[in-house]
Amino acid sequence: MQTENNPQKQNAVIYCRVSTEEQAQEGESLSSQERKCIAFAEKNGFTVISKFIEKGESGRTEYRTQFQKLLGFCFDKRNNVSTVICLKQDRFSRNLLVQNQAERALQKSNIRLMFVEGNNENTAQGRLARNLSGSFAEWESDVNSERTKAGMAEAVLNGRWVWLLRGYCFKENAQGKRQLYPNEEAQHVKKIFDLAEKGVYTQLEIIEIMKKDGFKIIKQALSKLLRNSVYCGLLPDYYKQNSGEYIKGIHAPIITPEQFFKVQAILDGRRPNIVPRQKNNPLFPLRRYIVCAKCGKLLTACNARGKKIKVPYYQCTTKGCPRFQKKVIEPKYLEYMRQNKPDEKILSLFEQIVIDKFNEKTADLRKDRQKIGQSITGLREEKSRVIGLLAKGIITEHDGQEELLKINAQIAEKESLMSDDNSQPNINESWGFSKCFLLNMDEIWVNADLDLKQRVQGLITPAGFKFEDNLIKPIKTPRFMEVFNQKTGLSKNWGG
Repeated sequence: MQTENNPQKQNAVIYCRVSTEEQAQEGESLSSQERKCIAFAEKNGFTVISKFIEKGESGRTEYRTQFQKLLGFCFDKRNNVSTVICLKQDRFSRNLLVQNQAERALQKSNIRLMFVEGNNENTAQGRLARNLSGSFAEWESDVNSERTKAGMAEAVLNGRWVWLLRGYCFKENAQGKRQLYPNEEAQHVKKIFDLAEKGVYTQLEIIEIMKKDGFKIIKQALSKLLRNSVYCGLLPDYYKQNSGEYIKGIHAPIITPEQFFKVQAILDGRRPNIVPRQKNNPLFPLRRYIVCAKCGKLLTACNARGKKIKVPYYQCTTKGCPRFQKKVIEPKYLEYMRQNKPDEKILSLFEQIVIDKFNEKTADLRKDRQKIGQSITGLREEKSRVIGLLAKGIITEHDGQEELLKINAQIAEKESLMSDDNSQPNINESWGFSKCFLLNMDEIWVNADLDLKQRVQGLITPAGFKFEDNLIKPIKTPRFMEVFNQKTGLSKNWGG
């Protein structure tokens, strides 16, 4: 049988697709599709010049690897393609709009789309039949998608997480269902949470530490990992079936709920951490602390090539903005610190204020901890009440377990707020250390390494500073400097 328009052999390409790895081995396999397409091409006098085999990609979208390659190959006039051959419509696409758009694009290039098992008539009735077939394929795909979603929702409600996570692998449980089980990476995940819990490492530093252990992870993935409650055994209510409350997972957790909630508090800024600002070149400690007085950008730094030597500069990236030599601006910053640090007399007057404020804050903290403790006691009493109702059969096992899960999650979060060391700091020692720093911060900055320099800068000029008229002009003055600069008023109030 010859093609209807040309008795000579024409160039054809074959497209085969399965949507899952399971289909690649069962049902209408790729090899079966390919064999039938080749037979169809030979029977109709086509010469197959290329094959595009799609493994494990959904037909609902046009963004398929081989599908896009197929279209690119066909639209390249050098390949002289006349026909695209596919087993049937649902292999080509399960989206009628995608199918029609692709077919029209092919027709504009005088390329015909033909199906081994389907209607190939280029008539109004033929096109109607193909549209009806395409609509049915799309409907069938939608039904399968809804069934899959319903099955996944049921699995999550029953405590079985169905998405793979680093630190876990899937194995079949006693009921024959896929379940998460910790694998060899679990120890690395635990270490990541241990590091984050300390509050002393940036996420980039954690990435570098883990890289040395042979565990590679990018920043975006690390952020998602630290926010994932599945690692502590609590499943998020992904399908909104549990009033937004956590669902207790049936898998073995890698960390405790207490550790997870503590890390969340640190990430949310509800707990202080002592992570330094991003490290830079030790030669330029003021890099990204200086604000350009002309355009408002943060200044970067570089070594500019002079006639004989390289000259270090702080400079703005905007063309036409000023730049400043390191040997000019850093001594000015040091001079600013020396001019604004308080003298010992003022610090002595201020000491009683600090002690009074400390005692006031300590009393408030004790009250807060007492309230949290009372809240935990109330939750535990409520837990005992629910257990009693369960034992008497007044509430169902399902309702009881759901209520207990909510209570346990609330208790875990409250206990994480109580897990800090209860020991009181010695105010005299703490004030002595602070006083020593304030009196010597200029010398500390001169002799410190980059990390400590930037910590000191964060206290002196937390929002950076502008350098205008040969003067350091801080964007925001630290609160303790505002107090210490009122030397006359403070001395007067204290009888000085």
